[in-house]
Amino acid sequence: MNQKNILILDTSTDACTLALLAHGEIFTFHELGKLRHNQLLIPGIQELLNQAQIKPTDLQEIYFGHGPGSFTGTRISAALAMGLAMGANIKPQSLSSFELLAQGIYNNFGFSHVLILQDAQKNQAYLAGYEFINHEINTLISPCLINPAQILEKLSPHDIVSPQVDRVGADLRVRPAGEDREGDKFLDLPWSGTGNAWFLLQDKLQNILPDIKNLTFNPQAENWQPRAEDGFELIIQSKIYPPEINYLREASDWLISKI
Repeated sequence: MNQKNILILDTSTDACTLALLAHGEIFTFHELGKLRHNQLLIPGIQELLNQAQIKPTDLQEIYFGHGPGSFTGTRISAALAMGLAMGANIKPQSLSSFELLAQGIYNNFGFSHVLILQDAQKNQAYLAGYEFINHEINTLISPCLINPAQILEKLSPHDIVSPQVDRVGADLRVRPAGEDREGDKFLDLPWSGTGNAWFLLQDKLQNILPDIKNLTFNPQAENWQPRAEDGFELIIQSKIYPPEINYLREASDWLISKI
């Protein structure tokens, strides 16, 4: 078990979610608090540090969810992560908030295909699609910003070819090297959906994905807990340094927010 002291925070949605790995245990904090992230983060982190009986300077790794999602919420967690990292003399790192959300759907419900539609305001949505094979996450649709008219284009039937994985009924198996297969039809995959933007697109989605399971779920930081004895790092697939925020909008769209 990894014995590092690792803090993960994400405020890209209405949820404020924190996880602290310390002494081989995981301590968590979750609270829904739209427009209250700045009030929840510091007390939440202090609560976790007190439970683990460590100080901020004892932290050895810090990760924050870089979005896409709430501009203000993501920026708050990024700023706090950078401040804590500076105090602990370490480098902050970022991870995909959408991968964190998809991992939670997989861990909690066992669904292997996760389609995320998150409200981006201005009658737009953030879209991404993920597939889990042998417990590993694969990106089928990279996070992107769409309007309702684009959903059919993004989800239009096309072949998804996984180079080393085959489907046998509802199961997956690793193919022997050199064995060919036909690509799966994208819309035939067993999709589950999550995110708060389904109301924007539900009419169109009911026509093309009538059997999709729509789940109400928020990111949970502890879903990045170790999957193997030697590896908290094994599942932090999106860690980035220098840390980034994934806005997915043109800089001009954020001008008012920056003033």
